[in-house]
Amino acid sequence: MSDTIVVAAASSDEAHKYAETLAASWVGPRPIAFRGVAFPDADTWLARPSEVGAWVVLSASGVQLGDVVRLCDRVIESGLSAVEVAAGRSVVGSTPGWIVRSETDPVETIAAVAEALVSRQLQHRTLEQELSVAKRGHADAAGEIHRLSEEMRLASTVQRGLVPGGKLGLDWYDAAVLFRPATFCSGDIYDVRSVDDDTVCFFVADAVGHGVPAALLTMVISRALRLEWREGEEHNLGLTADRLNRELCRISGQSGRFATAVVGSIDRRRDEIAIVNAGHPSPIISSSAGEASVDATGPLLGVFEDAVFDVERLPFTAGGSVVVYSDGFETALGRCRGPGNRRLPSGDHLIAMRRLLDSGEDCAAAVRLLEEQLDSESGSLNQDDDLTALTMRRVA
Repeated sequence: MSDTIVVAAASSDEAHKYAETLAASWVGPRPIAFRGVAFPDADTWLARPSEVGAWVVLSASGVQLGDVVRLCDRVIESGLSAVEVAAGRSVVGSTPGWIVRSETDPVETIAAVAEALVSRQLQHRTLEQELSVAKRGHADAAGEIHRLSEEMRLASTVQRGLVPGGKLGLDWYDAAVLFRPATFCSGDIYDVRSVDDDTVCFFVADAVGHGVPAALLTMVISRALRLEWREGEEHNLGLTADRLNRELCRISGQSGRFATAVVGSIDRRRDEIAIVNAGHPSPIISSSAGEASVDATGPLLGVFEDAVFDVERLPFTAGGSVVVYSDGFETALGRCRGPGNRRLPSGDHLIAMRRLLDSGEDCAAAVRLLEEQLDSESGSLNQDDDLTALTMRRVA
């Protein structure tokens, strides 16, 4: 409250008398209570610092210097200030929290100094309260940030549980992947799954945006394709893409969420690779027939419910390889710069993707080289987009 001025003197009578004199001379803008107390009884008010605006200490007569010093220290420790009325003009001065005036000063002067100390104390208390509120707000914000961070980590763990871990290949094909989300959760998703001894299905999808909304859409894609890829069943990629598209249209509604994807399969019996490209960057295929890329064979997923997705089929014998990647590489490996030194798309990423095709029989080694190239790029610690690159090679 800070609405009391305490006068301390050698005796309570002297203190009360001076308090009454101060009250009579008070011209401050706020009502103030004046209380007098003898030095030995000062503890009563020292224990209630929130109720005191300032102290006035009479040390002109009958007071031991040690008592004044001790009171000075305790007043300052409690966060308050005081004006000491001392004998003689030569003692006038001040130290932080303690102002010394002469007993010959008019009481109006002492009252004015005390009023200034009270005003300062009120401002100090206000700042303390605001700081306390700010600290509580900061603690609440920090707690909320921690909670959100933990939720994001959990979402990331769930999403990573949907992508295959460990070695991806089998005895007749090799596969490896680079998967780097831009944040906790990725808008990219991939899978490689053997559905029988001679057929492997794969996909790379990229949901629009980043973070949790995009990650939720990728989880829908992953779940839908896993249901389609039942072991031992015939797989029609065109029908698979159609069902996936209708599911995304149903879920997205009017939200404007969509995705691009490449869905494919390698059939060892037929020496064939089949690809459906739904608005995704063109996968690159190298085989005995040469190098080819598969441009979009259908529109984006989740936009047009009646969209048609054609299947591109190419020869794919032993030694053939395929690379499927997301569009984040177009800027991650680009040398072109725009306003604000922002990376612009270029064709540099195609050089890196073709290196994956030339990986020999070790896809994992090729992916490690790609990782090293990304790490050497400026801004690699703060990538703009999710990055996924899947490379597969038929070895038998």
